[in-house]
Amino acid sequence: MTDRPVSTILGTDITIIGGSEGATLVSKRGEKGRARVVAAAAEVFEEAGFERATMARVAEAAGVSKGLPYHHFDSKESLGRAVVGRHLESVLEVLAGWPDGPPADRLRWFLEQALGHARTNQRSYRLYLSLALQPSTRTMVMEEVARRHDALAAVDTHLERIFAALGHPNPETEALVLRATVDGLIQYLLMAPDQFPVQEAVARLMSLHGARDHGADA
Repeated sequence: MTDRPVSTILGTDITIIGGSEGATLVSKRGEKGRARVVAAAAEVFEEAGFERATMARVAEAAGVSKGLPYHHFDSKESLGRAVVGRHLESVLEVLAGWPDGPPADRLRWFLEQALGHARTNQRSYRLYLSLALQPSTRTMVMEEVARRHDALAAVDTHLERIFAALGHPNPETEALVLRATVDGLIQYLLMAPDQFPVQEAVARLMSLHGARDHGADA
């Protein structure tokens, strides 16, 4: 966010004169304030670690009073869940709107979206992986993943259909192997983003999974 809204952005000291327009104004400002606190929390969790982070430090990073984060979150864990949820929703958003066309083209689209999103949002991925690997926060992360089971399962379904169309005898296993491979590549990308060859990796995965790379022919 580039703006620095005052505390009224959280909707805590706005008087509603009446009517639905006033209520909508407060709602939108409240949403912006919540998003601001979540973004600040992500920065604090990354810098200090989840265990050392405090709600007061989050408020300071967000530029609001110490009590305002509690307007939206009753605890640091609930705020942590919101940070994890923001990351997952971002991933699902970039993987929405699967294109039509040959299965190889759809596979290339998935690979470019997944790896490209990781390259563009490295800090978010690093924080997510850190929270997922820490014993104290792993359950929190897994529960947020479980809340989005249907949306995440839809990604698997798309991949399974692609591999079925490509003639693989076990599309479910092929999709699982691809997702695990992409997860590993993302971790490598996060360690050496400037050296990671995204397009070469995409082409190699296309070849390994028996997909004729139409994008390379263009």
